[in-house]
Amino acid sequence: MRQRLRPDRVFTPDGFRALTVEHEDGRIVALDDGPGERVDGLLLPGLINAHTHLELSWLRGLVPGGDDLESWVTRLLGHLPVDDVGPIRSSAASAVREAIAFGTVAVGDIQGTPFATQALIDARVQGTVHREVIGQEPAPLDVGGCEELAPGLVSRPSPHAPYSTWPERIRDACAVAGPPAAIHLDEDLAERRFLLTGSGPWAQHLDRMGRDWRSFEPPGVSPARYLDGLGVLGARLALVHMTHAVSADLELVATAGSPVVLCPRSNLHIGGVLPDVPAMLRAGVTLALGTDSLASCPDLDLLAELRCLAAAFPDVPVRAWLDAATQGGAHALGRPDLGAIAVGRRPGLLLLPVADDPETSLRSPVPMPRWVSRP
Repeated sequence: MRQRLRPDRVFTPDGFRALTVEHEDGRIVALDDGPGERVDGLLLPGLINAHTHLELSWLRGLVPGGDDLESWVTRLLGHLPVDDVGPIRSSAASAVREAIAFGTVAVGDIQGTPFATQALIDARVQGTVHREVIGQEPAPLDVGGCEELAPGLVSRPSPHAPYSTWPERIRDACAVAGPPAAIHLDEDLAERRFLLTGSGPWAQHLDRMGRDWRSFEPPGVSPARYLDGLGVLGARLALVHMTHAVSADLELVATAGSPVVLCPRSNLHIGGVLPDVPAMLRAGVTLALGTDSLASCPDLDLLAELRCLAAAFPDVPVRAWLDAATQGGAHALGRPDLGAIAVGRRPGLLLLPVADDPETSLRSPVPMPRWVSRP
């Protein structure tokens, strides 16, 4: 069905515009100043949640934070193993419905189990399922390839983190052709200590887990420089968190072209610290947004992540956070067809019922968006 809409504002790659949007079954046909059906609110492309752990949705509210990442992970692991996986599957399916209701069109979902995959397929959510590659032993490992799960939804291997995935496996996972891989990076100071000295909370954690990690030779550099030395830093690897990255690391990341996925509410829950996002913007890093898991975040609302960042960094225009939730997410997932209201794209269309200037209204809680078209 062809439709011409004239909302109060349209969020485009050029910012907030007064435009008529013509689409046919979701594909943008034209953007112009001509007449159209009047609708109240702000028209957005579908939002892209570039970092989720939907399989952990059953742990919503059950894992206290506030100390550091290793302590939080230890508490999370205290809930495992699970005999009955039924609640895990049902919670994942409920979380997918929640994400859609909040305006999510695509995800970058980290999975160690298949419990959330069918829910994504059934709900027609697009994006990448990152099959988590973990292992400290240097023995060869077949990480598998890239697989199409459904139209617009693919599965690929991705390394978990520098302290949990050995260099050979990081290289092997990142070398697989397909959409960009993803890795948790520089999420806490203990990760830096482990890479610098091979000691600290993560070394102790691996010992308690019975991991054979002592053959690892600490590179003595920051997490970003470690990945650069492995030859994997670049546009085909999204870096999640970067909570403790310093300016020299950010310049390296920006030059290499790796997008950074911010998960601010999760960072605050786990360790009480936000990354230096203004420094990221100054360095020219491409930013995306994620909610992380419901074990560390209260909901899957990307606009709540936007408000968190807007409150923490009030001098940064709201447009920067919307860019991260749309175009930046599309970049992190390798999906140029999503993330922007532009002719020829099919990004999904959301109507957000806000009447005031978006720069002002989006800094406060807003009503739930309404889907105009889902791809």
